[in-house]
Amino acid sequence: VGGSLSCGGPWGDAPSPSVSVCGALARVVETCSADSCKVLADGMLGKTCSSYCQASELFCLGAWEPAGDGCAAASSTMLLCSDQAAGDQWICQCGPEAEVPPSTTPAPETTVLPPDDDEVS
Repeated sequence: VGGSLSCGGPWGDAPSPSVSVCGALARVVETCSADSCKVLADGMLGKTCSSYCQASELFCLGAWEPAGDGCAAASSTMLLCSDQAAGDQWICQCGPEAEVPPSTTPAPETTVLPPDDDEVS
């Protein structure tokens, strides 16, 4: 009796595209990407980037051992998200969706047969 119902529309509270989904990552020493999703994280000894990203309700997309201070990686080879950090700082890349690796199953081969000589158009 006397209420109103408001539905979402073009004036809703949609998040601004300039706000990163990774802005709430904890223990960030340095941001290593423009979207703030790849970071040099502190307090990582014995922890994984998977658990680090999951703590912010995100998925791990990559892990690297830092070369020293900053975002430079010790190797261009990406580590597994489940690898435990050997040091206190670790480079982790998080994201809102898990990346699906490309399929290793080959596509089925298609064979095109020539038309039968017996067929008449």
